Amino acid sequence: MMDTVNLINSYFESLSSEKRDDMMILHRLILSIKPDFRLFFDDKNYEF
Repeated sequence: MMDTVNLINSYFESLSSEKRDDMMILHRLILSIKPDFRLFFDDKNYEF
């Protein structure tokens, strides 16, 4: 099983480039605000 960081990165890679860029910006912003934030990944397919 992959670790959480790899799962998150794999998810980002599966997105369209526009959505991927937005999600990565959001991810980096969250980590910059709270670097010790507990990462998680829920592999259900959510559509927004």
